[in-house]
Amino acid sequence: MVIRKIKFSYVDRKTKIGPYIDFITQLTVADTNYDTIVAAITKMRKDIEIVQLIRISK
Repeated sequence: MVIRKIKFSYVDRKTKIGPYIDFITQLTVADTNYDTIVAAITKMRKDIEIVQLIRISK
């Protein structure tokens, strides 16, 4: 399933500084479950720790 326009806050994994806000324009996931989306983002961006998903457009 393709999810568009994901807005999320995160903390830098190395420095533990944050939260920062970032956007992903498109992400392909198997399910729209919150944990699945968070896992897909952290797998794609290994330098961050997800704090909270702010907005998701399907």
